Amino acid sequence: MTVALCQSILQFGRAYLMVKSTMKVVKGVGIGMLAGAAAVTVGAAVWKDKKHLKKNAGKALHAFGELVDNVEGMFR
Repeated sequence: MTVALCQSILQFGRAYLMVKSTMKVVKGVGIGMLAGAAAVTVGAAVWKDKKHLKKNAGKALHAFGELVDNVEGMFR
């Protein structure tokens, strides 16, 4: 009877550790799915507003060009 009791305690301990480690994996997968969904949502919002994105990108390139010109002028 003592051996059977020890075996059942060990089996319970192993099952508990397995469930605990499995929950870590499940949590990680869940967090990854949430991050992916957030990225898709943001990407879709940006993709729909292409005209505004192109306008901002053009302004950024123009500003960067001016910055390079100013830095170049400082070294002359």
